[in-house]
Amino acid sequence: MRSEKNQTDLAIQDFTQAIVLDPQHRPAFNNRADAFVAKRDYDRAIQDYDQAIRMDGGERYAKWGEFDRAIQDYDAAIRISRIWGPQAYELRGNAYLKKNDFDRAIQDYNEVATRSRPDAEGFNNRGLAYLGKREYDSAIKNYTEAIKFDPKFTTAFVNRGNAHRGTGDFERAIADYTEAIRVAPKSAAAFANRGYSHFYRADFPAAARDLLRANDLADDVDSILWRFLARSRMGQDGAEELRANAERLKNKEWSNNVIDLFLGRRSLAEVRAAAGKPDEKCKAEFYAGQLHMLRGARSDATTALRAAADICPKGLIEYEGAVAELKRLTP
Repeated sequence: MRSEKNQTDLAIQDFTQAIVLDPQHRPAFNNRADAFVAKRDYDRAIQDYDQAIRMDGGERYAKWGEFDRAIQDYDAAIRISRIWGPQAYELRGNAYLKKNDFDRAIQDYNEVATRSRPDAEGFNNRGLAYLGKREYDSAIKNYTEAIKFDPKFTTAFVNRGNAHRGTGDFERAIADYTEAIRVAPKSAAAFANRGYSHFYRADFPAAARDLLRANDLADDVDSILWRFLARSRMGQDGAEELRANAERLKNKEWSNNVIDLFLGRRSLAEVRAAAGKPDEKCKAEFYAGQLHMLRGARSDATTALRAAADICPKGLIEYEGAVAELKRLTP
């Protein structure tokens, strides 16, 4: 019959093997720590408890949006043990990505790549960081690698489409969104982004069709607004549809001001006055430009769209839309 000491040693071996097979299995760290306590090996027990506690804390803080506290825990996890190294680097990189600290996110994703086998998710995340930096070629390369690992990775196709769209290559963007739809026919993101790309190319019928499908799959204020714009640019009256969608959504976001603008409930001056945040000021000018376009006031439209292109963050669809419109207005 095995002694209690031997049973504890065997338990530690089993927990260690579990950790090797699944480094994210926190109960194995906790259980191994308990076994080390039984052996009075307190230093190693503390190390295991620290790993389990800190990694759990980091993920919890990340879910709460407290990225700075999450990063502190991931930092500690990286210092504590090499076992958690790749996982902690990846999680810390994700936290930096959500903080828009793209350079540090890329550094962490690079560490993951050198410490473990690459995978589709890792390439996709690094692509997002490069996309945030507007380094479109690097983003496209990473998304392409992600797709090589997983040819059915819908998100990577959509993201690569977004990167192509950032370069102004709408044809390739549309091709990627179309492939995403082939793989996942109910991808609202793929339909919406393909719709925006069609709008940038002034293919308003195609834009209206895709944006209708996007909104059928997932209610979204942007796809509702841009479908209205596409229909209006085709000479159709989409006001009733816009009104019905707005009533159904009961949207309380700032974009409701824009809906009211096109429904005649609010003046352009009121919309501009209500814009406080940079994104809102950007959108106010873009939609002012759209309103002027619908009224046939090309000069006023050009002025508003230039203002939008100057102040809009480059990741917004309104920025891309303003640039595309200006190319048509000022050849």
